Amino acid sequence: IHYAVEIMGHTVELGDNSSPENIASFKNTLSDGDKSSLALSFFLARLDHDPNIADKIIVFDDPITSLDKQRRQYTTNQIIGIATKAKQVIVLTHNLEFASDLNKMAKEKSVPIKPLLTNPYSITESKIEPVVIYSDSVSKSFRY
Repeated sequence: IHYAVEIMGHTVELGDNSSPENIASFKNTLSDGDKSSLALSFFLARLDHDPNIADKIIVFDDPITSLDKQRRQYTTNQIIGIATKAKQVIVLTHNLEFASDLNKMAKEKSVPIKPLLTNPYSITESKIEPVVIYSDSVSKSFRY
């Protein structure tokens, strides 16, 4: 399989090829969100063609970093799709809104996903905890 990215008729090179014929490269053309989306797309494409996916545990580590709202929604849908095929899906995130959206969609589609929230406020430790979606996602002003 051969993959290529083309922008305005110019192939985007994987490396930092800055020759006059190939002025577009991943390094100078794609945003962080574009790079993240592309990497995730390649990963999802491999999963789609994996005949043994039902035996696999898939871990997504903060899959929405640098993504805009539309790409976050698409990513959520793709994770739900993978969860219907894989043995287990684990999603690690710092983003409570994403965890809440993922949890809501998983419940609606009866897909067994349990988002895990990494503590975004700690500098000294990386603690992973199950998300209590309702109480964690409701702002403090609405709790009282």
